[in-house]
Amino acid sequence: MTITLTREEAQRVLDALVNWDARGRLRLIETLRTRLAQSESEPVAWLIEFENGEQELHFVEQSVGEKQSALYTAPPQREWQGLTDEEMQDCIKTADYNQGQYKRTPYWAHLATAIEAKLKEKNT
Repeated sequence: MTITLTREEAQRVLDALVNWDARGRLRLIETLRTRLAQSESEPVAWLIEFENGEQELHFVEQSVGEKQSALYTAPPQREWQGLTDEEMQDCIKTADYNQGQYKRTPYWAHLATAIEAKLKEKNT
């Protein structure tokens, strides 16, 4: 994962390192934790919702409304979750059970369906 600091953030980190006292260290830690907690993609606009139900679209972040939602060009990507050995065994058991119930369908189709269902469950 690559994190890019803004000039302001880099300056705050540099200042904290130069002034290496307890407050400087705390500011450095706070800056880094805040930046690392943010999503990797940057919002392109913000939707402001007011109490009266009106909405405005802003291309610069402003805190003028009750509710503010960041808008992205694409949703942040989640890391793919594969199956553990135990989950694979569960898929095999499900396929075995279904093969006993529906003998006209090939075993591999039952196994593929079980694996697909488990992956969808973990990744949506």
